[in-house]
Amino acid sequence: MKYGLYLFFLVLVYSCNSSNLSLVQRSIGVGGGSSADAPTVSSISPTSYGVKGGVLATITGTNFLAGATVTIGGTECTSPTVVDSTSITCTIPYHFASVVDVVVLNTSGITGTLFNGFSYNSYLYASNQSGASALSRMRIDSLTGNITQLGTTAVPNGTYGVDVDSTNTWVYSAGVSADQIAGFTINHATGDLTAVPGSPYAAGNGVDAVAVSKDSKCLIASNFLAVAGVAVTSYIINQSTGALTKVSDYAGGTQAGFIAIDPFNRFVFVTNYGSDNISAYTLNTTNCTLGIIGTYASGDGPDAISVHPTGKFLYAGNASNAFVGGKGAVTAMSIDQSTGALTLIDTYLTADARNGSGVEIDKTGSQVYVTARGNDAAGMGRAYGYNINTTNGVLTEIGNWVTGDGPNDVRILGDGKFVFTANTAANSVSVFVRDLATGLLTPASPASYVIGNGPGIIGITF
Repeated sequence: MKYGLYLFFLVLVYSCNSSNLSLVQRSIGVGGGSSADAPTVSSISPTSYGVKGGVLATITGTNFLAGATVTIGGTECTSPTVVDSTSITCTIPYHFASVVDVVVLNTSGITGTLFNGFSYNSYLYASNQSGASALSRMRIDSLTGNITQLGTTAVPNGTYGVDVDSTNTWVYSAGVSADQIAGFTINHATGDLTAVPGSPYAAGNGVDAVAVSKDSKCLIASNFLAVAGVAVTSYIINQSTGALTKVSDYAGGTQAGFIAIDPFNRFVFVTNYGSDNISAYTLNTTNCTLGIIGTYASGDGPDAISVHPTGKFLYAGNASNAFVGGKGAVTAMSIDQSTGALTLIDTYLTADARNGSGVEIDKTGSQVYVTARGNDAAGMGRAYGYNINTTNGVLTEIGNWVTGDGPNDVRILGDGKFVFTANTAANSVSVFVRDLATGLLTPASPASYVIGNGPGIIGITF
């Protein structure tokens, strides 16, 4: 009896609502309003741009209501203007490199989505150490990892260290032979570089590496051939133009190399290739001054260096074959959160890393990747991957992969899907697809791009 009454009830409900099936079938968005209010999004122009955003875009579709808003990759477009029911303009916001959805939200609370409608592309700048000094400019397709070569930009002689500021506005490079730092403004439509006012700037003896603070206010440079007291130099960055003004020089170790600034702008760490240690400094981003904390042993020939996203750990690549079995290594250290002092966690052997060892941590802090040059012997270059224990900083190797000959640096694209190495001996850049769950790498297709002139260090918009 109950079963019969239940069937009767269902038939009654269906007959009463058969004229309103469209409301059930409507699958876009949430909220009130009628199906006539549901927007559709058919296109966006431009379809891609650099990660900085800031360019005016036009979104086309149907049923756009006055007051509608737009999000791209989950971030609201600024200054949305509903031109008419089929067109909206707005200014594209920042987003790390990836392919994202474009969503229009009507005032009725109903949305329309263009899935994977917009690509935030990244630009890669590689220093060329041999021949005519230059930065090679490349655009990275954020969907495939494919590289399009855009040309070169002249820089001071002996260019090596490269860094892009956190706002993706400027890129700086260090000219070791010229004792100069060059600064450029990035064109996010084309990847082109325009010298900032006053560039290049006088720097320390053998200026080797540059690093920009996370708030883009300060630039720190290391001087590989420094005389006493000028191992490290700090500069203020003009927030309007990107121009540099020198603040002061600071003492450090022998053959000061790569620089890492912690995510909270509290500390600066500099590897000292010649004295086998790392110098630690406090950073004041109000006036870009440094204060020495101490110097800490870190293994033989420390080269590249990276700080964990939590600011708790530091990893340095050891570019020497002085370890057991003629191998290089990566050294893990913990950072005292109050003082910035370093404590050794452990050292992990890699293949021969002579002449350079790049280090890069993914944005989630899950894995770190290290290059091993294999003394530049053909077929010996590799990238090593490690899982990071985020509680104690301990590393566990997950694999290693063949790169081009003489890999000197490694970088990860913003969303973590692609890994790039600069291969000095092979005059190339290698591209790997990264499994976001495991951190394992697979060669992309194509797997490498010849760029010439001994690429050393990579700067990448993110």
